[in-house]
Amino acid sequence: MVLIMNKINYSIISDTREQKNLHILKVFEKHNIAYKKEKLDFGDYAIECEDGFRPKLVIERKASLDELVGNIFEKCDEGISCNRIHKEIIRCMSTETRMIILIEDPNWYPKLLKGEFKSNANKNSVVGLILSLIAKYPYYLTIMSVDKQYTASFIHRILRLELQEQLKFR
Repeated sequence: MVLIMNKINYSIISDTREQKNLHILKVFEKHNIAYKKEKLDFGDYAIECEDGFRPKLVIERKASLDELVGNIFEKCDEGISCNRIHKEIIRCMSTETRMIILIEDPNWYPKLLKGEFKSNANKNSVVGLILSLIAKYPYYLTIMSVDKQYTASFIHRILRLELQEQLKFR
């Protein structure tokens, strides 16, 4: 099933590695929003026209602040933090793709400031690192929040609108 937007067929792409997203896919199905599962090089969601055109925007969904902090301070070889988010931003930059990190918690920022996350990292270091990523990569990175019940709607609407905008210049 494919939706038509001004006679343009498109579908949402959900990364095959995206976990615990049944609440999103069920909404897509309920509202006849076409989607397919496919491995994405970065991000969890993208949009594609039937001719293969993909706008240069991806959405990286985080279920909580804990997940975001965990990705930033994830340990790699020899216990060194590899900051998976920073690596994703660098991959986005290499293809001139923007990324929205969508956190399914409208209170993520107050929680961040209060240090209400599961990490042994210094609260001020975590706050500084997250905010410095936004400041350092203002074109490539946006962090937004949404209540979990609106995640599917946000993903669909923002990707669809980005597709409409980019098709104007094709």
